[in-house]
Amino acid sequence: MKIFKNKKGVTIAEMMAVVVIMGIIAAIAIPTVTGMINKTKIKAMEGDAVAVYNAAQTYCIQEDCGTTNFAVADMPDYLNKDFTEYTSVTITPQGSSGKITKVVIVTTADGTLTYDGVDHTWVAPSA
Repeated sequence: MKIFKNKKGVTIAEMMAVVVIMGIIAAIAIPTVTGMINKTKIKAMEGDAVAVYNAAQTYCIQEDCGTTNFAVADMPDYLNKDFTEYTSVTITPQGSSGKITKVVIVTTADGTLTYDGVDHTWVAPSA
């Protein structure tokens, strides 16, 4: 009978050490990646708000939208996106001047983003 002295393999202690190290790496990486994803979603919402703002200004100048709030669905010819990923997109015009005072984008998952068309400032959900 032949006895093998060359034992190759991994002990349970070595496997547990690898699992612990992977757990530590995951505990550090997951919140960082989640934060980056949330910041990216907010940046996308900001870009969409600017697109809606610009299209709404053009719409109000050409269609005389008055002072009544309106939505993206009211101006499909001015946008190349339907914005169905958002709960609502509301545009607040100032009047016949075509100036848009506010664009509000609401999502159930990420919160509400408000773009002030007068001061050109953002109120974004926390990332």
